[in-house]
Amino acid sequence: MRTSIRLLRSVKTTAVCLLAAYWAAGCAMKTGLPPIGDEYASGNVFVYQPMNPATVWIDDAPCMAKGDSKADITSPEFKDALLRDLDTETIRISLSKMGAEASVTVAVVGGSVKGEVYVLTVDYIKYFAHNRLIDTTPKAGEAPPSTAKPFVGHVPVYEGVGVRIRAEYKALQSGLTISGLPALSIAANANQISGRLTVQTLGITGKEITALMPIISDISVSSIQSAVQAMAAIKAKLYEPSTVAYPKIVGFEVPAARLDAIPAITEKLYTLDETVHVRMSPNPNPPANNPNARYIWVSWEPSADELANPPRCPRPL
Repeated sequence: MRTSIRLLRSVKTTAVCLLAAYWAAGCAMKTGLPPIGDEYASGNVFVYQPMNPATVWIDDAPCMAKGDSKADITSPEFKDALLRDLDTETIRISLSKMGAEASVTVAVVGGSVKGEVYVLTVDYIKYFAHNRLIDTTPKAGEAPPSTAKPFVGHVPVYEGVGVRIRAEYKALQSGLTISGLPALSIAANANQISGRLTVQTLGITGKEITALMPIISDISVSSIQSAVQAMAAIKAKLYEPSTVAYPKIVGFEVPAARLDAIPAITEKLYTLDETVHVRMSPNPNPPANNPNARYIWVSWEPSADELANPPRCPRPL
């Protein structure tokens, strides 16, 4: 019972913190301001764009050093190594407009237009990000991209696990400024929007996770509260032994000057054959009570040497 009480308190505390973060984000954006994004040292502003989780394949390391061995990716040790390497946690909010072909087109600037459909996404993610060169230039014989011009550049790609709240709604009047769940709740309560709300796990599953998934559909004050509580409860279960976690590609960032490239970049990432390699090695700093301790390593991206000279050594039997 004590464990249950502590978990309930943890969930309530996390829910309050999440609501506070949503409220701050929801009040930060006003009509006429640019979309929510990050400004890097280069001076370029990047906008976070969520995507339906794409598979990250997990394989043995192509070459193993002496003492290395294959790792069991179903073991608790692999999950511990995964969550250890996903060392950044954040809540990201994205607001986009739905195009005529039911595809998310561009991040929204300013207020809504009556009759148009928008997508508000709130992600809690524990992730690892790395820059990947994306080139949407069509090859010979391929159809030209949907954007005005091809995109060629490095894009920060988010790989990890998390929970997503997604609201797809139609504006029933113009001039609405919705950039977070509090504003969404107010608009729904005033019958200014209509739509649906979903909660989705990103690379997280398990019996207890399934039991926590809410059954909601319409956008209302109660459904938004249920979604936030579910997000907090699932987050609290991440380190539980029964929870299974495998990384997914959950989103990316795009320069604010090239928001038109979002559909082409998204399509490119869905065709990406992303693989991480795992191996078990002797622990270089074993504890005194376990000198033969071993360690699971996850290789998230190839080194410059591996890219220039791909390993061709046979795998150990």
